[in-house]
Amino acid sequence: NWTNDPKVTEFLAWQPHGNIEVTKSVFSGWIAKYMELDFYQWAIVIKEINEPIGTITVNTIDEKTDTVQIGYCIGSSWWHKGYTSEAFCAVISFLFEKVGVQRIEARHDPENPNSGKVMRKCGLSYEGTLRKVSKSNRGIMDSCVYSILASEYFNRKSSMNIQAFWKDVLEQNRVTLPFYFHKDAVVRWHCTNEQFTVNEYVCANCDYPGDWAGEIMRTARDGNTLVTVVRVFPKDRSTSFHVVSFAEIVDGKIIALDEYWADDGPPPGWRRKMNIGQPILKNKSTQ
Repeated sequence: NWTNDPKVTEFLAWQPHGNIEVTKSVFSGWIAKYMELDFYQWAIVIKEINEPIGTITVNTIDEKTDTVQIGYCIGSSWWHKGYTSEAFCAVISFLFEKVGVQRIEARHDPENPNSGKVMRKCGLSYEGTLRKVSKSNRGIMDSCVYSILASEYFNRKSSMNIQAFWKDVLEQNRVTLPFYFHKDAVVRWHCTNEQFTVNEYVCANCDYPGDWAGEIMRTARDGNTLVTVVRVFPKDRSTSFHVVSFAEIVDGKIIALDEYWADDGPPPGWRRKMNIGQPILKNKSTQ
């Protein structure tokens, strides 16, 4: 499903497997190394076919700083479906909560920006680009470095901050979004008549196509209900939307989230002909 796929290995350091015997040999080596406590290698398996479609691994461990570096790959037939970020999120939680590492990092070739999108969706921050530092099938290449710290992970998990919440919504952060909700919370998108569990909401938000930005226009509180008005737009500013959100907060987490989304745009033609009203903002546009 991936080991003989040249699209998968273009930015990696190993060649596509020429036959099944090569794959069997590699897998046998991994299984044997599982006797070692510091070896972490997982298969990414999807329920639809119950077969591995790729792997995710701890490439290196620095015990002096409790830092691990993660690598991953999946077959090209399953790219852009959210599988890699879902797997990476699970590994991040495991490494911080069960293993006790302090820093998780990952790297990608600058010519492979989709890998960077996975890292950002999993809550990692871009730190910079190291020049001519890695060897791949493309030669000696630059490497973009991303990381997340244990303190960042646990701070987001333990607090409800509306600015941080919307930052993670817009960055489509699959790791941290569940932290803002109670397990049995519900999310309702009234304009499209949809109701989600927390996991469904995370999928709907994080798998939405595009790269997004936005700004909080207004907040208000009425008892346990936090109201926000947010302008949301793609980073190319090609369009924009406004969303009004009503978040019911219990014990510092969202138990119910009701949202109303609308496209931004000019008044309809029939109302413009009436020549009534004034613009709220002069020269307002999606740009």
